Amino acid sequence: MSHDVTITSDEWELSRSDLLPALTDIGGSLTVRANNQITRFLRALRHVVQDVTFEVWGHFCALEATSGNVDVAVALQTVGGNLTVRGCYVNVCGANLFPALTSVGGALRLADATDDRGRMRMGVTGTPHLALGALDIQNTLLRDIPLHDDATVAPSGSIIISSNTNLCQCQADLFLQRVRALGFTGSANATGVACATSCTGRAACP
Repeated sequence: MSHDVTITSDEWELSRSDLLPALTDIGGSLTVRANNQITRFLRALRHVVQDVTFEVWGHFCALEATSGNVDVAVALQTVGGNLTVRGCYVNVCGANLFPALTSVGGALRLADATDDRGRMRMGVTGTPHLALGALDIQNTLLRDIPLHDDATVAPSGSIIISSNTNLCQCQADLFLQRVRALGFTGSANATGVACATSCTGRAACP
C-alpha cells in the first residue's frame, strides 16, 4: 500500500485481528490512535516506508498467549522514518514490543507518560539486532531504557533522555556506556533523577 494509513478508535478495546489482516507493507506513514487497550492488531505488517506513530492512552496490549510478545505489529521489521510511542504502557514482566523489529531509520521516540511497569524490551536481539537512527525518550514513567543490551544507535545519530520521573541517572549512564561500546559517537543528552541506590544492572520488575 503506497498511501498513508490512519486508524482511530474510541472503543474501550481495539481488538481487531480482522482489520487489514493481509496488510504487509505501507509505502507512506502509519498512525494509530486509541483511547484504551489495543491487542491482536496488524499482525501481518512488516515494513513501513515513512513514520509509525502509536498513541494509546492506556494499556498497550496484552501478551500473545504462546510467545511473551505484545500482540501488536508482531511482524514489523523496518520503519524508514521515526517510530513514536506515546501514552502507552505494558504491565507484564519481560514483555517484548515489536519483537521482529530490526531497523528504525529515524528516531525511536517514547513520550507522554509511556510507562514500563513490566520492564518491557523492544525489537530483536541477537543476529540481527535492533538498529536505531536516533533515540528520544522524554516525559515518560520509564524506570529503565526498554531496549535489549545489543541495540545500537547510529554513530552519527543523537540521544536525548530527559524529564523521565522514574529513571535513575545511573540507568541512563549504563545505557550510554553500552551504546558507546557498540560504536555510538554522536551527541547525547541523557539525564535522570537521583536515586538512593546505585545501579548494578538493569532495573528489575516490581
